[in-house]
Amino acid sequence: MKLSFVRENINQRPKGEVWLLLTSWSILIASYVLKPVGWQAVTLPNGQAVQSFSPIHFITKIPGPTCGLTRSFVNMVRLQFGDAFRAHFLGPVLFGLLLMAVFYYTYRLLGGKRRIHISWSKAGLKIAYASGIVLLLGAWISKLILGFY
Repeated sequence: MKLSFVRENINQRPKGEVWLLLTSWSILIASYVLKPVGWQAVTLPNGQAVQSFSPIHFITKIPGPTCGLTRSFVNMVRLQFGDAFRAHFLGPVLFGLLLMAVFYYTYRLLGGKRRIHISWSKAGLKIAYASGIVLLLGAWISKLILGFY
């Protein structure tokens, strides 16, 4: 992986950055609006419980690999790190990446001309994908074994 900062003309900004900005801000705002009930549940501001969106959990009653990320993000916004880790082991790490995306794409929208350019070799990209899958599956299996659902 090669990381570099490239200075570019503001008119060359990719259109996908606006969508990434809107998506990252939407996730952050939703995490702030929802209220945690420990690490096991999330409610709307009026107190109504938010149901699981996971089709795996709906069909099998077993939590899927991403079950708990919403609860983890909601707890991270309130700096409840223990509950965030209990909801999903990778939640705090992914929330940190979300915050970096919010700051970076907001900077870019406000006229920042430096762009982060990441170059991956084919082998490095395969390793990154494989590591991500192993981390997600490992978090899921440990969640099932420890009973955090």
